[in-house]
Amino acid sequence: MGGRPGLSISFTVLHILACLTVTRTNITPDFHSRTNTTTDQYALLALKAHIARDPRNLLAENWTAKASVCYWVGVTCGARKQRVSALDLSFMGLRGTIPPEIGKLSFLSSFTITNNSFHGSLPSELAHLPRLKIVDIANNNFSGEIPSLLNFLQKLERLVLHGNNFMGTIPPWLFNISTLKHVDLSHNLLHGNIPAPAEFGNIEEIDVSWNQISGSIPSTFWNMSTLQLLYLGYNRLSGSLPDDLCQRLTFLQVLAVDDNGLFGPIPSHNLSRCRELNALYLWGNKFDGRIPKDIGKLTNLNWLDLGFNNLIGRIPTDIANCTLLEVLWLPQNYLTGEIPDEIGQLRYLRFLSLGANNLTGTIPFSIFNNSVLQALDCKNSLSGRLPPTVGRWLPNLEVLLLWENKLDGPIPSSISNASGLTTLHLSWNSFSGVVPAALGNLRLLQSLAFKANFLTTESSTSEINFLASLTNCKYLKNLWISENPINGLLPTQIGNLSSSLEIIYADFCNIKAAFQWKLGI
Repeated sequence: MGGRPGLSISFTVLHILACLTVTRTNITPDFHSRTNTTTDQYALLALKAHIARDPRNLLAENWTAKASVCYWVGVTCGARKQRVSALDLSFMGLRGTIPPEIGKLSFLSSFTITNNSFHGSLPSELAHLPRLKIVDIANNNFSGEIPSLLNFLQKLERLVLHGNNFMGTIPPWLFNISTLKHVDLSHNLLHGNIPAPAEFGNIEEIDVSWNQISGSIPSTFWNMSTLQLLYLGYNRLSGSLPDDLCQRLTFLQVLAVDDNGLFGPIPSHNLSRCRELNALYLWGNKFDGRIPKDIGKLTNLNWLDLGFNNLIGRIPTDIANCTLLEVLWLPQNYLTGEIPDEIGQLRYLRFLSLGANNLTGTIPFSIFNNSVLQALDCKNSLSGRLPPTVGRWLPNLEVLLLWENKLDGPIPSSISNASGLTTLHLSWNSFSGVVPAALGNLRLLQSLAFKANFLTTESSTSEINFLASLTNCKYLKNLWISENPINGLLPTQIGNLSSSLEIIYADFCNIKAAFQWKLGI
């Protein structure tokens, strides 16, 4: 860890330095204040001595007795008493431990050391800081149980332990701290049940996602009327959500319970009361029943993720009333019926995933007119043809997945107007006609698949033109053209296919080569 130079300075010398500092700033506090200022310096020098790695020498060169602590990097002092009120060492690349002397910063209200490599445990002396409102130690390597000392911080408003190695259970007293508004325990190793709060306090945000928490969500959670953000995803929770959730949590903005074992119907009672809700993540559970027909009453919704559940029935047409929707994610359910035309009215929709359901009918042409659309996944039992202008109004489209449907007709050459496409999968359909050479205009293309269709090549030439055009796609990695009645010769330009090409499948075609060719990989 190296030496601890700050601790070798006698208390008398530190006292003199503190007095000189006070003189420079034209402040003449009493003896008690001077002693406390000196104590702040002593505490910070002790912290510096516990730093084993300071890659930018921020503390080594700046935290010295030559200047008042109020001028040290990461330190903020109160204007009136010139005492250390905030410590922010975030993103400094520091490695070390927190010494018990930190408890001597008696005016400290904010302690933030995010994105470093501090380890060990928090010293119990932190409980001696009655003014502390913010403790943010996210993305470090702290371990052990959540320290009980936090229960003594009676002004604590924001607690962020995200991204550490804390183990054990969530202490039952945590949600009963009356001043607490924001608590983030995500990305740790916590297990056991979520404790039921005895009092509801003023909590606005709870994040315990990405742990190993099990059991059901306590019913009293739904009585936290001030709750705005609730993240419980990626745990092992079970049970169901209350049907009157929106009636209880009228200020809720985000509900994320994705990747758990929750079951039962999606809450549907008084959805209009959730007028602030902008994100609903129910992905990866066992929710069943239908998508609430009143889903359109969530008029502020930006993100709706109901994928990988057991939902049945039709997609409600009222979803068009969610006019701010940017992400609609419904894959891997048992949805039936047609894709509502009204989805094409969602002018801000960027991601639409309806794949792996039992949807039938055609794809509404209006969806292909959405200029902000970035990804479309419609693997189902859909039929019909692609619009002849497909791609013309899709400048931002990156991913188009239409595989395993019953689509027929030609692949329109206008698809090349979707110049941002990186992934185009049309396999296992009934497309016919000539593969358009215009595919070569998709210069960002990385994956192209139209396996198992009825596609051919131009009869007027012996060479396969579309393969020659693909030499313009310098990022192409995967190419699947198998099981099509493609006849002809490999073009001589085939040797110029992307050097990044990793996979090409052309089996069960009738492709010949007038020369010896190997993939340049």
